[in-house]
Amino acid sequence: MLDIALLADLKERRLAEEGICVGEGRFVVERMLAEGLEPLLIATVPGMLEGLRKLSGESLPIQVLPQPEIARIAGYPFHRGVLGAFRRPVFRTVRELLDEGAGPVLVLDGITDPVNLGGILRSAAAFHVDRLILGKGCGDPYSRRGIRASMAACFSLSLAAEGESRETGGLIRSRGYRLIGADLCPGAVPAGGLAMDDRSVLVLGNEGHGLSDTWRSSCEVFVMIPISSKVDSLNVGVASGILLYELVRKKSVMV
Repeated sequence: MLDIALLADLKERRLAEEGICVGEGRFVVERMLAEGLEPLLIATVPGMLEGLRKLSGESLPIQVLPQPEIARIAGYPFHRGVLGAFRRPVFRTVRELLDEGAGPVLVLDGITDPVNLGGILRSAAAFHVDRLILGKGCGDPYSRRGIRASMAACFSLSLAAEGESRETGGLIRSRGYRLIGADLCPGAVPAGGLAMDDRSVLVLGNEGHGLSDTWRSSCEVFVMIPISSKVDSLNVGVASGILLYELVRKKSVMV
């Protein structure tokens, strides 16, 4: 017997505490299945049943319901046809993340807005920056809005949750990485003129306040994006895409 309560009143629940994450829409749910997440329950309108079963077989825990019924159970207007509850992935430790694989690392220092967070994760996946450290105060990448904003790209990445920022910065440096802070401070190097390579760790700060003092003091060099004087800064989601592109495009320049 499938437990439809897994998808009930989603706006009112603390899904992270329940060990659950929820995907909305066929593309997102299919991507979560493709990434190997354990499905607990999938509610779908009849027209999307065949496609889901082609992807995952007959053993998928599916409940077929009319769209208004899915919306009633979820507790909000829902028009995407498929809603899925999955076992929530467990974050890695920073040590585990640094021990696995190679290549650059992205640190998110207090990125709180789920749309910005999801957009950054999607850009990281697009540019093959597959290891990310979520600093204290970061939003939840596995929230419904975070998953939706990243189009489930968050599940293709290795994500670690940091402990204390100062200890994390020291551990990163001890592994031979260089910490690069994104900041419009004096002395910051324009993105196109900074050498960033597989031993680089790019640190992005909060949408409104920038880098925290602790992470700022941990960075060895700062990078900035030259912009018009008509605006004071770029949205962190936009800036992340530009800097991540530069990070993987240029592996040897001047500084």
